[in-house]
Amino acid sequence: MITLTADDYNALLAERERLAQQLRTITVGGAKASANLYSLIETCKANRIDPYTYLVALFRKLPSARTTDDFEALLPWYLTKATA
Repeated sequence: MITLTADDYNALLAERERLAQQLRTITVGGAKASANLYSLIETCKANRIDPYTYLVALFRKLPSARTTDDFEALLPWYLTKATA
């Protein structure tokens, strides 16, 4: 279990609001892609994985993924272990 201080909690709320505002400005056509990206970033954060590092590794390896196992290996908690 993760314990947050009041400052951590407030920082998370501020970051969430900032990201939500950015998402509101994206056109409807890009909403699904944006939601997927937002979900990946938030999953990284929830698992204490640096989103930037994860996305760089993901975009490098994604073109070669072919099977379900290949795609599963690209999930944040697996990919960051493999690249660490």
